[in-house]
Amino acid sequence: MQGAQIKKSRSKLSNATSFWVICHFLTITNLVYNSHCSTKLVKIKKRICPFFKEIINNKNKATSFRRDVIKRMKTNKLLSQIWGWGKAFIVALLLSIIISVFIIQPYKVVGSSMEPTFSGEDLYNQDKKGDRVMVFKSAYLFGKEPSYGDLVIIDSQVSTPRTFKDHLLESPIFGLFTGEEFNEKFWIKRVIGVEGDKIEYKDGKVYRNGTLLEESYTKEDILTPFDSVVIPEDHVFVMGDNRNHSSDSRQIGPVPMEHVVGKVVIRFYPFDRIDKY
Repeated sequence: MQGAQIKKSRSKLSNATSFWVICHFLTITNLVYNSHCSTKLVKIKKRICPFFKEIINNKNKATSFRRDVIKRMKTNKLLSQIWGWGKAFIVALLLSIIISVFIIQPYKVVGSSMEPTFSGEDLYNQDKKGDRVMVFKSAYLFGKEPSYGDLVIIDSQVSTPRTFKDHLLESPIFGLFTGEEFNEKFWIKRVIGVEGDKIEYKDGKVYRNGTLLEESYTKEDILTPFDSVVIPEDHVFVMGDNRNHSSDSRQIGPVPMEHVVGKVVIRFYPFDRIDKY
């Protein structure tokens, strides 16, 4: 009976021991497994982290590169716009110079020598504004001779040969930079005689080739006589309409054709006196 109880208790002990061993085995197995898994995770992490770091770095680099590209594009666009405007300005400037040198140019009438035809600006009275006229500079460039009565702009420095540089520097475009709006060497006058004509003074009147000129545009008769003159080749004889208050060919002589800058074609200011010639 006792032997049976001892066997039974040993059997229980054996069962308890087996259960304890199994529990510890499972615990140890779990720890080993977890440790193994953890080791694997660490290894995987060590492998994956640099990869993701590289991706992040590449992303940052890509973002930085994109910003640089956008910045360069904006800079290039700005430079392109500046260059475009610069080219347009240069082309406009060159065209303006070409037009003013060879084709047409505005002038301001100064002084009283062309009254009553034109009202000139008084340099000593700022309230008196001069007429503005447009001058066709190509009128006599191709061998065409001036006609009697033409209103012209002349370079009064007849003893000094004119060059292309003179035409260029006389452009109002250069006047904007130099601040020189009025050049006193330019006179506006009327053509009285051309080459071969004989111009004479008689009793306050002007005669051309012995014929009295009918000049309704003059302000008054001439008070001061002048010597007769035969106009040489490629020259014109010019006078102001206000004969007693005009410096013209009576003082400087016949004007070489190269000193005839152009022909007045229109008065565009003042607006209530616009007229063509």
